[in-house]
Amino acid sequence: MAVTVYPAGTAVIAVLKKCCGSRYEVRHNDAVMMAGLAAVTVYAEFWSLAGGVGLAADLVLLIFCAAAAAVMRRQLGTEFMKIGNSLTGAKIAWYAVLILLFAYGTSRGYMHYDSDLYHAQAIRWIETYGIVPGLGNLHTRLAYNSAAFPLTALYSFAYLGGQSYHVCAGFMALILAKACGEALRDAQPGRRPVLSDFVRIAAVYYLFGIFREMLSPESDFFMAISAFYIFIRWSELAGRKEEDIFPYMCLSVFTVWTVTVKLSAAFLIMLAALPVFRAVRGRERRTLGCGLTAGVITAVPYLIRNIMISGWLLYPSTAIDICRADWKIPKITADSDAYQIRMWGRGYTDAKQYAGSGGHWAAVWFGGLGMSEKIMVMAAAAAVVILTGMTVAALIRHRIEETAYLAAAWTASGTFIFWLAASPLIRYGIVFVMLTDAMVYGRIIRRAAGGDSPADRPEDGSVRGRRMRCTAKIVFAVFTLMIAYKTCILVKDAVGGPLKEYWVCQQDYGRYDTEAHRIDTITVYMPVSGDRTGYYAFPSAPYPTDIRMRGGSIRDGFRIR
Repeated sequence: MAVTVYPAGTAVIAVLKKCCGSRYEVRHNDAVMMAGLAAVTVYAEFWSLAGGVGLAADLVLLIFCAAAAAVMRRQLGTEFMKIGNSLTGAKIAWYAVLILLFAYGTSRGYMHYDSDLYHAQAIRWIETYGIVPGLGNLHTRLAYNSAAFPLTALYSFAYLGGQSYHVCAGFMALILAKACGEALRDAQPGRRPVLSDFVRIAAVYYLFGIFREMLSPESDFFMAISAFYIFIRWSELAGRKEEDIFPYMCLSVFTVWTVTVKLSAAFLIMLAALPVFRAVRGRERRTLGCGLTAGVITAVPYLIRNIMISGWLLYPSTAIDICRADWKIPKITADSDAYQIRMWGRGYTDAKQYAGSGGHWAAVWFGGLGMSEKIMVMAAAAAVVILTGMTVAALIRHRIEETAYLAAAWTASGTFIFWLAASPLIRYGIVFVMLTDAMVYGRIIRRAAGGDSPADRPEDGSVRGRRMRCTAKIVFAVFTLMIAYKTCILVKDAVGGPLKEYWVCQQDYGRYDTEAHRIDTITVYMPVSGDRTGYYAFPSAPYPTDIRMRGGSIRDGFRIR
């Protein structure tokens, strides 16, 4: 993955800089990797519109990346020389530990329930056929289109005849860990904390939480990892009061990619408001046009796939109805699916109980959370109130320099509120809770320590300097204890797990007993018990459906009778 995404990211950033006329120098190699991930995802999505994402897609991608590397050989050579010159023995050891650690975490663990329910099937459909009209009629959860699945199919290597690998979430987690590890470069009890440190702490806590699960191609992980990364880099830009629009624009485009991974992150698009406003105010038409074009290119294949799979632009939402295709999932089915998503998110598994709750679901939902989750949610709710006061104060004082921070803080808070009101399933919403806490309370701690005034580096002997050092020591101590606690839990889980397995091949999808059913000319496999079929029973559906083939070939798709 690194061999392809790095030149792809370098090429994409070079094109964007040329189109914008920007001379901004990207500071982090992991930013290039993230840009490359978004680029190859869009490539895989476009490819899936024409056919299966397999050997041919990988070969063409290699040709593109080789061509990009050849064209930009001087730039890449300079970058690699800089990387080589910056490496020390400690850095090499640190990166080796990170790579081996996340390779281990991605090799084995808990396969998420939904992965054997529909993730594996969605990936296999993409590997085999690309896009099939009306696929959601066969299995409604396959209509939950996610950009994470074409990306996983691109790097699954299923055509080699072994197994379908699913390492993309682990690779992204490794990149996020590298970005978080930057804080260790000058980590010491006296180090003055910055806002991005608090986002990093939240991100590290999240990575520990998913370490035993990230082998699963769960789209929640892709979305959360990218959201943490966006806020780390954005808070850094805000902290150094970056005036160049280009990095903000790039992060905004990356939020579009994040939304295509998980539609529940739609509110993150609000981050784009700041670079758009600055571009309009500064009459930077090239930058504005470039950013909008990049965002559209990122979103278009995702939207086309939505329509092809379900007949709806944003399934299961039926608010936008622009398709009249014969494969369209009936509105009543889509509305019922959306209703069940809200029901599950609010802590109910019985539709009758949810319907009889009279809308008073909050107590049931909150009671189902763990203690740490309850604390973080209550803290996030309080943070929204505090942020409102901070915003009013900033407006009264005309503190324009706080615009970048407020844009990010309100985006995090707005996403938290949207999630809370819609379908507050803690599995994917915890990222919004933690980002809201980190952005607001991180700023409060900085201010309490005297670290948010115009003088960024106070004298060590001053009162403000002593306060900042004391705060840094406390933050450092709490973070160390948290890491030690989480590490002990992971080691305990690992010792009790399959230590001698999966050193060469990754843990595979689950296998289940199925029985064959006929739908016109094809055989579809359904589970003998439960609703999961995994990867190998293909094509499969969790239950019988009243559908028919649209033609004589499976590529023609499915429709309701």
